[in-house]
Amino acid sequence: MQKQMRTWLWVAIVAFLATQATGQNSVKHAFLWSAAGGVRDLGSLGGSSYAYSINNAGQVVGYYESASGTLRAFLWTESGGMQDIGNLGGSSSVAFGINSQGQVVGWSETAVGQVHAMLWTASTGMLDLGTLGGNSSEGDAINDRGEITGSSAKQGGLRVVAYLRTAKSMQGVGTLGYRYSYGHAINGAGTVVGASPLNRRKLADWQGSHRSHPAFCAGKSRA
Repeated sequence: MQKQMRTWLWVAIVAFLATQATGQNSVKHAFLWSAAGGVRDLGSLGGSSYAYSINNAGQVVGYYESASGTLRAFLWTESGGMQDIGNLGGSSSVAFGINSQGQVVGWSETAVGQVHAMLWTASTGMLDLGTLGGNSSEGDAINDRGEITGSSAKQGGLRVVAYLRTAKSMQGVGTLGYRYSYGHAINGAGTVVGASPLNRRKLADWQGSHRSHPAFCAGKSRA
């Protein structure tokens, strides 16, 4: 992977936001930084926008806030700029990860109001990846083999666990002893990393150290 990255003439780092104004109602825009070009505003299709991931082709994913206040997943490319990639029938969607093939993962509301992990490609549009039996899930990262990790509520909503999804199925990867785990990243070999509280007393500390994601919140509320 490091060798592959060095073959590129420029390296871009995408951060969560760039503040364009000050004050309580400041608008924030996704940005891209490269050694050659410095910081570049990626714009928005509504209000504030936030970038979460970038691949070696310079394609960026994240979300923006629409005029109605909903969150909408986007894909940004050099040639096409920022484009909305849709949803699963609900109102909101967020993109968290993208691989070298331009496959995007994240979450979207469904037509019945649940939050499900999604996979988007240019040829198929947005696909529902389902759950491990509960009402909610999200996709956080995807490798170049199309393997995905994230978190999903299990049946009954009392547990939220990290998963590995391959072309065949979605399977939970377990926890470190308590009922929660969160898959954050996956490498080319299909190895998943994330975090898991060691016990109930450590849950609040662990929860506070991670960005909010619907699958975890759904399980937490019923624990």
